[in-house]
Amino acid sequence: MNENYQLTINQLQEIETASEGTLQILEVTEPKDSNSSLWITISLRLGKIPSHPAGIQFRTREKFRICTPINFPFVKPEVWVEHNRFAGYPHVQWKHYLCLYQAPDVEWDPSDGMYGFISRLWLWIKCAALDELDPVGAPLHPPAVYLPKGPVRYLIPRIDAPSISNSPWVGLIELGLIHQNCVEVIGWKEFNSPKHEHMLGVAILLSEPMPFEYPKKLWDLFGELEHRSISRSYLLLALQIAVLNQPEEQPLYVVLGTPMRGIRGEGQLQQHLTAWYIDPILVQAIRLSCNKFSDTEEVKAIGKEAEAIWLGWAKKADIEWCRVLEDRPEIVTRRDYNSPLSHLRGQIISIWGCGAIGAHIALYLARAGVKKLILIDKGIVTPGILIRQPFPANSIGQPKVIALKTELHRIRPDLEIETCTDNLLTGLLNEENWAGEAQIVIDCTASLQVHTKLEYRRHCTKLKASIISMMISQETKYGVVSVSREDYSGGTADLHRKAKIKAYQDEKLRAFVDAFSPLADKNIVFQPEPGCSSPTFIGSEADSALLSGMMLNLAAKHFHPEMVHSSQSGWLHYVSQPGLPQSEHFKPFASFEWTADIIVQDPRHNYQVRIEPAAWKQMQGWIEKSKKRYGSNTETGGLLYGESNHSNRVIWINHVAGPPPDSQASSKEFICGTVGVKQKHYRLKKLSGGAIKYVGLWHTHPSSMPFPSMQDLVGMRKIFAMDQFPPALSLLLIVGTPHTQPLVGTYTFMRRENIDIWENIFSKDDVKLTTIPIER
Repeated sequence: MNENYQLTINQLQEIETASEGTLQILEVTEPKDSNSSLWITISLRLGKIPSHPAGIQFRTREKFRICTPINFPFVKPEVWVEHNRFAGYPHVQWKHYLCLYQAPDVEWDPSDGMYGFISRLWLWIKCAALDELDPVGAPLHPPAVYLPKGPVRYLIPRIDAPSISNSPWVGLIELGLIHQNCVEVIGWKEFNSPKHEHMLGVAILLSEPMPFEYPKKLWDLFGELEHRSISRSYLLLALQIAVLNQPEEQPLYVVLGTPMRGIRGEGQLQQHLTAWYIDPILVQAIRLSCNKFSDTEEVKAIGKEAEAIWLGWAKKADIEWCRVLEDRPEIVTRRDYNSPLSHLRGQIISIWGCGAIGAHIALYLARAGVKKLILIDKGIVTPGILIRQPFPANSIGQPKVIALKTELHRIRPDLEIETCTDNLLTGLLNEENWAGEAQIVIDCTASLQVHTKLEYRRHCTKLKASIISMMISQETKYGVVSVSREDYSGGTADLHRKAKIKAYQDEKLRAFVDAFSPLADKNIVFQPEPGCSSPTFIGSEADSALLSGMMLNLAAKHFHPEMVHSSQSGWLHYVSQPGLPQSEHFKPFASFEWTADIIVQDPRHNYQVRIEPAAWKQMQGWIEKSKKRYGSNTETGGLLYGESNHSNRVIWINHVAGPPPDSQASSKEFICGTVGVKQKHYRLKKLSGGAIKYVGLWHTHPSSMPFPSMQDLVGMRKIFAMDQFPPALSLLLIVGTPHTQPLVGTYTFMRRENIDIWENIFSKDDVKLTTIPIER
């Protein structure tokens, strides 16, 4: 006897000695060969344990047979009884087998050995006596079926079962073929439904429970159904209807449902589904039996004979049960329940760039249950990219979007997928509807050109779509992901710029700035095929997949259903690979959040002016300070600092300064001075990595509309005339208060313009100013 079996006997003997007669070892049946199990019969003295009338009524002493596997204690033992008295109770299978563990892989601890096993048996006995094997609040134990010894067939219910009341429901099921031994239920149909395009089966949904152990024989099952108002003749008629509505040489699946699925004590129970399989040869007999309804006596005789043959077979035949793999939403709780990606379920998402980041993102989203993916990439699959992009070798030469579509449909055949191989810059980003029907665009191109043009296209159209952008650094150490919700004031370029400003204020984030700034000195430029391939990052699929997953999770969190007020927010996250050397000068992670900027449109050159809320507060502070010192009728003003981008036509205002010391202010005019302007410009530029610098002037019109005056134009001339600091563009922002609500107007001026024409361009009849009311 091997040492594992000896361990079993030793431990049981120790329990026997310590129990003082409660446990007795009656018989030890040694294994016949090296592959057989050890059987030990024990007797337990139960006495008068507490019981419930609906529970198992135990005798004073009960016998149990323990089957110890050869790999004990790493594999748990099993326990059986020799009688049928426990049959029909939950967690008693095949009339004799006691199911002690709901999840053995989690609940069985090898270190407990026989001590833990006997304790578990005692717990089972106590619960069975009190009718608490399926306690209130716990999942009900489903009925057991006998699977065939040969190849097992599988049936996957995808659609919730029809609701039934007090009588059974008998109808048809639509089936989809997964593979030769696996089908899926994709629809439930009444018998009188219109034309059927799919493979059909029969469904019987009962209104009352079945036994906990289903019969092995088909005829016995028919008897159980007859007790529940489904006669044998009606069942055969249902089989005949299904057979006549599908092609010959196909098998037939019969789904049987009983209300035994759910949580005990919590509302109406769901249908527990089982299924059995009828071979095509036997289906042919059912088809021939339909001839009994013929008007021709000879044909009718053939039908009756075929029916008799089939019923004769059914009286002796074993049921060929299928293994049911549940996927009904009413039954199955998704394994990604309440995960970040669950917030994207049901969405239509466009992915720009289907390479090392985008292809992995698409695979993750397909499994997460998105409704539709729109894949956009102009590239093809080449040998080199197979190292880190999830494409098979036989897709080389195919467009990436086509190869990716094939892989996605392997995961989810039902997923809607649209593909496009156009160049984003010359195609989609030239269109008003740049997002198509997508609610979310995920930009994985890592292209500065795409970021810039998207920023322009987004503010030039009224299209509402959220934008997620992801990039990986040169050596795959870092990742950056930004999220701009549908009503946020900017896009990817906006958020990257703001993050750069924040990061420059923290020396520990300088590694991220250097990795993702387009102006950073890139010491390493990796070209996989020198001279004829685009530079890319260096890293494996594990590197890119890890960073892609981290970034997607972070982005998805901002689409939580409870974030109903977040549509005007934007976020950016820096992430890094685990295991990077830690240092007091490096942060491995950083997150930033911004609310929408105040938007004012420039009527002269069609620039969008974005005023950061903090900058607007600074401006309000200077206005209030002037009121307290000089009165509410005196104009005031100062300098604007931010950035102008001529390609996407955006001017950001991040900092507002008050009037320089050489400024002149009265109730009729404000002339902004220039003392200290140049110095402040260079100081802010250095502190922000070049993102904040002089962009223009601001001042107030305390009791009039925000239209430029002659004095305002004089101030602009003065700015353009400054030595060593001649801006190419300058912004003039005016806060007017003709009523109680202040209005803001913005105007751009170019150094290359003829200054003499400025005096004539602000006719109220010729120019429609864009103004936006701002609360005090």
